[in-house]
Amino acid sequence: MIFTRFRGILFTVGLALFMQPASVFAQTENGGVQKQKVSEKSALDENLEELMKTFPSRMSREAVPTLQELQENMYTGKPLVFKGTGMEGQDAGVMPSGQNMVNYNAQIIAGMQEKLAQSEKDAIERSSKTKFFSSRLYDAYVQASQAREQWQKYQKNRLKFYQSDFPGQKTVITIPPDNLVEVPLSDHIPYMFSRIEILGNGSISVTETVQRVVSPRITNFYGLNRYFPYEFENRAGDKVKTKITLISATHNNEPITPKLLPSLFGYRVSMEGDYPLPAGVHVYKWQYILSNQVSDYKEFKELVYSITGNHWFFPVTRAGAYVIFPQSTNVISQGAATGNSPLTDDLYRIKKDANGDLSFTLRYPLGAAEEFTITVNFKEKMPTFVLPQGFFEKLFDTHAPTFACFVMFALVFSYYAATWYSIKKNQITSLQNMKSSQKDDFIPAVLRFALNKQTDAKNFFIVLLSMATKGFLAFSEQGNGDFLLIKQTDSLSKLNALEKKIAQGLFLKSETSFAVSQGNTLKMERLFAKLAKYIQKDYAQKYVTVYITYFLFGILMTATALGFISGISIYGKITALTASAVLTLSVAAYLVGVRLYDEVRLKSGWFVKSVLGAALVYLIFPVFVLLWFFAEQTTFLAAFFFLATIICIVVFYTLLKSPSMLGRSVLDSLDAYKMYLSAQSSLPFAGMQNVEAKMKLLYDKHLPFAFALDLEEIWTLKFTSASDKPASLKPSWYKGKIEFNKDFPVKLYECFALRFPKKTYYFGKGRKTGGFRKQSKPPVEKRRTD
Repeated sequence: MIFTRFRGILFTVGLALFMQPASVFAQTENGGVQKQKVSEKSALDENLEELMKTFPSRMSREAVPTLQELQENMYTGKPLVFKGTGMEGQDAGVMPSGQNMVNYNAQIIAGMQEKLAQSEKDAIERSSKTKFFSSRLYDAYVQASQAREQWQKYQKNRLKFYQSDFPGQKTVITIPPDNLVEVPLSDHIPYMFSRIEILGNGSISVTETVQRVVSPRITNFYGLNRYFPYEFENRAGDKVKTKITLISATHNNEPITPKLLPSLFGYRVSMEGDYPLPAGVHVYKWQYILSNQVSDYKEFKELVYSITGNHWFFPVTRAGAYVIFPQSTNVISQGAATGNSPLTDDLYRIKKDANGDLSFTLRYPLGAAEEFTITVNFKEKMPTFVLPQGFFEKLFDTHAPTFACFVMFALVFSYYAATWYSIKKNQITSLQNMKSSQKDDFIPAVLRFALNKQTDAKNFFIVLLSMATKGFLAFSEQGNGDFLLIKQTDSLSKLNALEKKIAQGLFLKSETSFAVSQGNTLKMERLFAKLAKYIQKDYAQKYVTVYITYFLFGILMTATALGFISGISIYGKITALTASAVLTLSVAAYLVGVRLYDEVRLKSGWFVKSVLGAALVYLIFPVFVLLWFFAEQTTFLAAFFFLATIICIVVFYTLLKSPSMLGRSVLDSLDAYKMYLSAQSSLPFAGMQNVEAKMKLLYDKHLPFAFALDLEEIWTLKFTSASDKPASLKPSWYKGKIEFNKDFPVKLYECFALRFPKKTYYFGKGRKTGGFRKQSKPPVEKRRTD
């Protein structure tokens, strides 16, 4: 009897010791499974750790299935299920009964475990009937109990391996809590799970886990991108703006920094790195908070949330969610859908735990762009008190960028308008304290440029004519119709600064003459270009005041406002860079547009206008694209006010260029001066000695200004009609065959213009500048009838 009891106890202990080195599975290079026997528990734990480190193991060299084959395999009634005994708590997909299982070792262990449990039960029953009378028997019983505890601990922590029957290249993923699953090495998401906690203020806190399998064909995989819409529409038809706050993210258990970026689909959460990632399994886990997700219908509250989204271009084979409700919550109803099609109970599974929280598990794979959406209706017995928002809080919370852009436009416009009005008013009243003009302030060529905003052959002729009337040079007409400019003196004291520069260019070193002929065309073109530059510079310095300080302060206001708008934007730096790019390209487009306008006025060739037009389109198109991108980051109304601010800056850039003191005085006295030149009243020379000499001096003094005002004929007619011998009034600086009558200045200029290069320079920044535009040039026929 004693021997029988000893035999039973020894058998129990031996069986327990035999079962202690449990078998585990390790993946070989060929993707198969081999059995390893371990004699010690420590060795077992080390093998388990090594097994976890080796997943995913080396890939086989079999052909990789295409995405189309993968999707067809899903939609033809052959989903990617896994062989095995099932995955507890995860709905792994149990194969039909009668089919052979692959995990044969698990079956052997299960059978031996049953035998061990029965042996232990028999031993306990026998020990309850008899008492241990030997310490050796008691030690054997203790060892058996310890072996049983170790075996239960191993069973609890061991990994379950499930092999896929997919014929192509495979890899291994982990599905919590303790499942290792073979999946195809194709582009898809084998596992996607969200933990959703509903907060009392209508927001949800989401912790999302995504396992992404990358095939070897993909060489440019930098990371995961998740997309959310800018706004969504609830069941009541109200559009609610999505607000997302990123908290943390990890990639393969390594912390990374998620970035919130705008996109065509809405918000883009980027978890990409700087370098491409290798093929295989990449696990992303990240946490975020979504505001305004719970709709309150007074009778109940509703959460509609898309677990997967619809932006994936590859399948999602397993998706699930766990929804945690606030305390004291009564769940009224729940449901799920893929796309717009509600799911029946056999297509997904819902479980409720002891706390009333729900878990959703989809029973079939999702194809590309197919989303899994859950709907939960619940009622809180003790709702969380949320302080209601005021009007301005709602306005700032919903339309903060729009309101900020409107305030920016209003401030910039009001500032520029008030500045422009103040400058205009102060200029009129300040004429009383105007300083007296200097010697070189009134230059006929610059005055003509101020009226016409262009430098042509007549401007050049007026400069030469002014130099001739001051005795520096003389016009000598040659037999072939050419003009010869003869230097009369070396002194430049009577010439103004502009005329001195032209004189130095005409007569180099010891030269005393310059022929206005075809042979000197190149030199005349160079002098003409210098003259245009000098005239524009002199006009800008004397006739126009540019209030650049006031203008730049408006630019500073705009930049400060854009900085504030970027600060309240959820994108921050991207919004600031977008606004800066819009401003920069707008300035470039404005400059090109001004040049194109001048070329159109100049009636230049089609090539120049085509190039400028293409450049303008090339700049304007990115401006509107960036404005649209700015609208995606803020609102479209905010982009409209931003564009209005840019237009305001461009307009006031021109308006803030007002006439200077000298320019205003010339403008105000110009009508009276034109009346003096064109009036056919008698000259005040009656009874004087040397009348002809005095008339010549008066005629020469005002002739360049008469040319500048296009009154040269009327001014000459005034002298020829007042003299009995008009031929005697012929200027001493002209030597030629043209008779001195009312047509003398016209013919003189026509002979000069025939030899002068046909070229015109426009001052691109001078449209309506300084008020000179309102002094338009009257037609010649009308002037002759005055």
